[in-house]
This record gives sequence, C-alpha cells and structure tokens, in this order.
Amino acid sequence: MARLRTSLPVAALLLALTGCSGAASLPTLPLGNNARSIDLRELRRELSPYQDQERYDFISDEHQYAVIGARDFDQLFFQSALLASRLQQARETSAHYDEGQFDLQDGRDVDFLLVMTAEVLDALPGIVGDARGLLSQLSSLDVGRLSTLQKLRAAQGIDQARANLLAVIESAAEVDEMLDDYQALVDDLDAVEAEDVEAGDVETGDGAD
Repeated sequence: MARLRTSLPVAALLLALTGCSGAASLPTLPLGNNARSIDLRELRRELSPYQDQERYDFISDEHQYAVIGARDFDQLFFQSALLASRLQQARETSAHYDEGQFDLQDGRDVDFLLVMTAEVLDALPGIVGDARGLLSQLSSLDVGRLSTLQKLRAAQGIDQARANLLAVIESAAEVDEMLDDYQALVDDLDAVEAEDVEAGDVETGDGAD
C-alpha cells in the first residue's frame, strides 16, 4: 500500500495548511490592464503545481473579469470572480472524488486533496457572507466619475461580477453540504494513513506481540 507523501499526520498537515495562505481573505488584484480569468494558483499558492492540469484544475479560463483601470472597480471584479472560482473548484473536486476519479493510493492525488481540503476549510465557511458584502459594494460604485470608455467596460464588468456573486449567494445550502463532504474526505484520508501506519508496523515487526 502506498504511503502518504508526508511525515505529518493528516490532521496536523491540515492544521499547518489552513490559514497559511490567506485563502479565507480576499487577495488584491494582480497587476495588468487587460481582462483576465482566475488561475488556480490565485485560490491558494499550494495549488500552483496543479494549475492547467485537467485532472486537478477545474476553473481554467472559466471565470473572467474586466480590468478597466479604476482600482476600486477592478478589485471588486477580481474578488467576485475569485469567489465564483473557489466555489466551482471545490464543487468539482468533491464531485470527481465521489465519482472515484481520485486514487487515495496515489501520492499526487492525496497531496492535491489535502491542499483542496485546507482551501475549502479556510474559504467556504465565509464565502456566502463575503459574496453578500461584495454585492453591496458593487451597488455603491461611482460609475459617473469614469471616462466614457471605462463606463462601457464597467457595465460588462458589473454584470459579470453580479452574476458571479449571486451564484455564490444562491449556493448557501450547497456550501454546507460540501463542508460535510470534505469532512468525510478528511476521515477517508485518516483511514488511509492509519492503514499505512499499520502496514509499516507489520513490515518492521513493531506490531508483533
């Protein structure tokens, strides 16, 4: 049986991962002046090795946001797309796990699931509240101070952001279910770890009477 690629117990590793990337907070907009889409690494830096890999990355080019050159608008557009991306990545990871598409005997799959579990435990409990807060900020943006070109681009950006935020808000019940699903995943990872430890004890003779 393949061992987990860590010397730390699952619970200890998750404790170390949760909170260490600021995943529960809303990060600032990356530099750039063009429309962009959310990258997997922007959810959490530990997800960088899995970006653009079809097996793990379920948000590639999915959630775009406008960048119009007005910082307060751009920040809200980015954060709105980020929340929608967090939700989709968590949802698709859970669905793929339930369908048996991840192997708990595969070290890379296990590493990915550990990082995603930390991401979910950090980000999902407050994601609906974050979306409501951003929606309130969105409605108070001052479009009148923008240039004509910025106004045209902002209209599309506001529509995109509102759609993303409403999708997150309407998922409140699903979020609660996903949190339960990821807790069950933690239990599964704990069980695999226990089996690995037991197998190691047998191999070394530590389990002998």
